[in-house]
Amino acid sequence: MANMMDYLDWRGDLSMAKDPFNEVDNLILAELSYIPFNEYMPKAGSDESVRLKDVGEAFFEDYTLEDTADNWNKSPLVLKSAMKMNRFKKIKLRWFVDEFDQKNEQQLSIITFELEDGTAYVAFRGTDGTLIGWKEDFNMAYLFDTPGQKRAAEYLNEHFMNYDRPIRLGGHSKGGNFAMYAGMFCDPAVKEKILEIYSNDGPGFHDEVMATDFYKAAKDKIVSIIPESSVVGMLLENQLSHILVKSTEDGFKQHDPLSWRVKRNKFVRAPELSSSSALLDTTLTQWLGTLDIKERKIFVDSLFDTIAASGAMTIEEMNSNPVKCYSAIIKASTKLSKKKQKVISDAFGKLAKAGREVFMENMQTKVEGIVDEIKKPRGNKEEKIEAKPKEKAEEKPKPAAT
Repeated sequence: MANMMDYLDWRGDLSMAKDPFNEVDNLILAELSYIPFNEYMPKAGSDESVRLKDVGEAFFEDYTLEDTADNWNKSPLVLKSAMKMNRFKKIKLRWFVDEFDQKNEQQLSIITFELEDGTAYVAFRGTDGTLIGWKEDFNMAYLFDTPGQKRAAEYLNEHFMNYDRPIRLGGHSKGGNFAMYAGMFCDPAVKEKILEIYSNDGPGFHDEVMATDFYKAAKDKIVSIIPESSVVGMLLENQLSHILVKSTEDGFKQHDPLSWRVKRNKFVRAPELSSSSALLDTTLTQWLGTLDIKERKIFVDSLFDTIAASGAMTIEEMNSNPVKCYSAIIKASTKLSKKKQKVISDAFGKLAKAGREVFMENMQTKVEGIVDEIKKPRGNKEEKIEAKPKEKAEEKPKPAAT
């Protein structure tokens, strides 16, 4: 089943003059934002640009794909292919920022890609593997805006007030949220230049954000793309009509952009959101609806303080001990009233049920596939099969009479 890597192989030779920018190009550039460009870009404050091809060559002088197998999502794999393709290799990279502020709970990385079609794509990196990066995601549940979101809007104002190209904004995961926020709250002079805002399985917003005129004005430019069993894209509210995409993975693994199926220059559409994703959306919405802003903050702060106290600094370390993770959630919930503790307990019960249903759905699909394969006709039974005549064995010469 084809994905963005196949797209690069099949259509990477087509310039954007022949085949205009599309939704798959958006995901490729969003994925490239995970590359640690720090060492390969001009210093902060410089207006110089570098070509993607040159950055890629420098990057792979320092790293191999084996070195990067567990880092930066799968962006090096995408870079390895894109840097060779006519469609991408001459793209210019400009204005890279990479900021990590533990005190203010901010993780932010942004880069601008200048395309040969005369437009630019501003890519906002998604959540990295650090707890600080994920804590900022959860802070969105009770903050009108986070330091990272505000910094994203500032980036646009710094660089695009007098910019002469139309721009697109986009990102994967939290990067999609930052792209949307920046597009809503940047200066009006920058907003006029924005063609589209792509959120690739990005979470939504605090309900007060959606009540603003800024959100309502930007909605028509937002292209929200989520996999059929989305988890991250269902977090918080967004009131958007999503493009639902088929994935080669199940459950949370569908968050991986390389699992999204592609046909020609579009994603393969899914007919509807999976039942498990719809249940997750309803459960989380109801759960958050029972907590006021103060209670949300208490729960989120307590949860991450407990995880940090366990010694875990990354999501990978936390996932390696699910029992400790669950204990942290239970401990955080004790900061709330007994009634709210029950709400959280019920919510996780529903989520566990959703997980079991996903497993059963997947098993049923696999079993049905096997049954269908067994039932496939193996030729016409009435058709006579003519046996091939056996070849005569070579006669051995008889021994001469003596």
